Amino acid sequence: MKRPPWLRRLMAGTVTLTLVAGATVALPAMAAAATTVLFQQSFHNNTPDGVGAVVRPAGSGVANTACLTATGGNSPSLPSCPSGQGFVNNTNGAGALSLTPALNEKTGGLFAATSVPTSQGLDVSFDLHQYSNSNDPADGLTFALSAVDPANPTAPPNIGPAGGSLGYAAAPNVAGLSNAYLGLGFDVYGYYSSTTFFGTRGCGSTPFARPNRTPYQVVVRGPGNGLDGYCALDSTATSYNDPRVNLHGTSRAGSTIPVRVLINSSKSAVVAAGGITVPAESYYFAFTPIGQPQRVLTKALPVMSSAYVGAPSWLDSDGLPKQLAFGWAAATGGQVMNQEVDNVTVASLTAAVPRLTVDQNSYTPATNLNPGDPVGYVVRPGVAEGTNDPGPVSVTMTTPTGVAPRGASGDGWSCAAPSGRQITCTRSGGPFPAGQDLPLIAVTAVATASVAATSIQTGTTTTVSSDTGQAAITTTAPAGANPPAPQISRLSPDLGSTAGGIPVTISGSDLAGATSIAVGTAQEIAAGTAPVLLPCSVTITTNCFTLSNGQLVVPQWPAHAAGAVIVSVVALGRSGSSSFSYVAVAPGALLISEFRLSGPNGDDDEYVELTNVSGTRLPIAGLSVQTNSGAGDTSALRTTTLPMTAAPLPAGGTYLVAGPAYSLGAVATADYTSTTPLGSGGVRLVAPDAPTAVVDAVGPSGIAGFTEGTGLPAFSVSPSDQYGWVRTRQTGAFKATDDNAADFALVSTTGGAVGGVQSMLGSPSPSGLTTPADRSAQLPSTLLDPTKPASAAPNRVVTKGAGSTRIETRRVVTNNTGQTITALQLRLIDITEANGLTPLPSVIPSGASLAQLKAVTPPLPTVQIDGRTVSNLAPASPSVPGVGGGLNSTLLVPLEGTLAPGQSVTVAVTMDATGSGKFFYRYSTEALLGS
Repeated sequence: MKRPPWLRRLMAGTVTLTLVAGATVALPAMAAAATTVLFQQSFHNNTPDGVGAVVRPAGSGVANTACLTATGGNSPSLPSCPSGQGFVNNTNGAGALSLTPALNEKTGGLFAATSVPTSQGLDVSFDLHQYSNSNDPADGLTFALSAVDPANPTAPPNIGPAGGSLGYAAAPNVAGLSNAYLGLGFDVYGYYSSTTFFGTRGCGSTPFARPNRTPYQVVVRGPGNGLDGYCALDSTATSYNDPRVNLHGTSRAGSTIPVRVLINSSKSAVVAAGGITVPAESYYFAFTPIGQPQRVLTKALPVMSSAYVGAPSWLDSDGLPKQLAFGWAAATGGQVMNQEVDNVTVASLTAAVPRLTVDQNSYTPATNLNPGDPVGYVVRPGVAEGTNDPGPVSVTMTTPTGVAPRGASGDGWSCAAPSGRQITCTRSGGPFPAGQDLPLIAVTAVATASVAATSIQTGTTTTVSSDTGQAAITTTAPAGANPPAPQISRLSPDLGSTAGGIPVTISGSDLAGATSIAVGTAQEIAAGTAPVLLPCSVTITTNCFTLSNGQLVVPQWPAHAAGAVIVSVVALGRSGSSSFSYVAVAPGALLISEFRLSGPNGDDDEYVELTNVSGTRLPIAGLSVQTNSGAGDTSALRTTTLPMTAAPLPAGGTYLVAGPAYSLGAVATADYTSTTPLGSGGVRLVAPDAPTAVVDAVGPSGIAGFTEGTGLPAFSVSPSDQYGWVRTRQTGAFKATDDNAADFALVSTTGGAVGGVQSMLGSPSPSGLTTPADRSAQLPSTLLDPTKPASAAPNRVVTKGAGSTRIETRRVVTNNTGQTITALQLRLIDITEANGLTPLPSVIPSGASLAQLKAVTPPLPTVQIDGRTVSNLAPASPSVPGVGGGLNSTLLVPLEGTLAPGQSVTVAVTMDATGSGKFFYRYSTEALLGS
């Protein structure tokens, strides 16, 4: 049969010694160095007023009966025993720790509040008392050691079952002490020796346990957890016939058994106080039964399986727990007795132990908190005078019910994400000098229920621990003085994609004391689920913020579902808030309104113009402009990602993305110029929050995912003309029927064939953030003389010439934007011309003969009509003088500086018409507004 690791180790060269009084064993050993008293309680008084705090773990299905027999105490951690009810009651100074009264089916246990390190060994001494007037008392008492998380070195939450398990081992279908390591059982009734109380697996045969009970013996059980393990390692009996050990008396004074527990985790034997030699990596249990010689049980320390602990980090490289919780548990069953402990001292064995320190303050906005209110803490860990701590050091806080920790930060501290009501920070880089404080830790939390500030001040438990140091614990967090409440005046930007990732700057006052920023809905903040940002540091590089010139800068804004959220800047217990909007860019909300993927400067003379047609601001930071040539290889797909600093695009606004050889800078400055080619073929837009969803697409047929409906005609060669694909807008709004062929027109400055595809006369005239934007609704065009028909002079003047007719149309443009205009232009969005768009039936009946128009440059820049100066507009570059302008051509309106709100300018558009028939043109009025 394969033996478990701990059993294989015990069988490999360990020794069991039974000594009578006065006997000695000579082994090579080192003398114990200076040691540290870690815990010292006499338990004689009515409060645990010695060195080291205590806790009463919950009982296993029954109440924990541990109490102090000295009357008059009301300590929350360990009160005085009730009068009578099977307890012995004493005057103050003459008591003991009572674990069970002389009543049936009782279980009691007490542990030190914090664990002790094993690396320097342990030297434990105490007196136990088991007494009653019964001839068949039960059950017994254990001194228990259990492994704990070194980062949260607190006592186990529950003791083990009643009866023969003695609060340590598992009973049938009842879990034993969690993460148990060693249980020294003083087994009066005899069931602690029984195989009934083995775990469900992992225990081989042993001479130290038998099926039935073996009363009045001392038994050592080993590691276990839940229903597994707790195997018998050693015993004063190897058969039913071994002599009884006198463990029970009829009074406290007549039942005193001195106990000494030595744990040597070092690689060498150690001579402990009193001249006791403890072999390397061994335990040594000595006790003096009532009226009998001293007995000793000693063996190699068992290797603890990682299956019995919460994480492998709880164990050292030899499989020994780094930290051990210690305490006592006792049980009665069908038979009873009083079981007590006093005169306890716990010290290190081989070396002095670093002693850690901690205190903390809490910060709240009011005496009574509502869900969503901030709760702040400042924790001050340190190392007491004496011995340096090699580190690492961990700080673990457990908040009271109704308060959820959300994050923590501190210089050099690495803080894990909260788990329930607990959060842990760790600092490496030791040794940490004795007598010095470690850097402060700021913990940000939130009330998730109605809670009183006093509950926070008295119900917050924080431990400071290390693998080799004595932990410190505090259960109080006195109220501290809050800093001024942050005031937020502006978020820039205040809108972004649901994918997050953009930089955001928060402006306002009293922001320097910010300890966290919460971003979420009111419900999320109240529930403690809103994303939380902490101060950036060496250890916190994401979900963080920095302070710069009095502003808070968030390098990468968190992701969130679409909708409005609260941005709460927290300074300990005070906060200030503003709002932020998360927007998901829906398909069709952002359109490709104009583009080309080559030009006079070659294949890299490219641009893609994006227009926001949603009616509200849209986030474009992180948006991808993708192209696909359709070549079918990895080089076919190219992606250009807009910078994360790109501001939200206003309603109706345009954003211009250009390739590295873009040649139309004089027409429109690119908002983003790619250092690599945009690509060729089809174009599509993909939002960062939906990488598999296409916002818009346009391209030649045959490139899946890069066209909508019928694709554009494909070029036979890569054109070097001055051309562009333009989304048409005959009605004033962009045409978006999800059919590329129907929605786009090919324009060029010559009106000829482009790459083998016939174009119409017009201009590639892209727009961007710094060019005039369409504001036709706020810039009405009215007749120069409203008393005359639109077709009559001076509103329209027609001059016939040889082969063509010149048409001058005069209008007055008024600034109704409410802001100063710094630049103004007209853009031709519909025009009857050769190879042009089919007129809308509402404008010209179908089948009607059409005259062909083109915008031309008039002979004079201005004329005077009825005392008014009329600016004669000309097609702007890149239109070619002498050729004229057509669809998408712009006509710049000269201004005398700026055009103030309410002011007007008179303009004339000059067209040459050829052929006979009806004609029509329409323009949009575009303006650039002053700041």
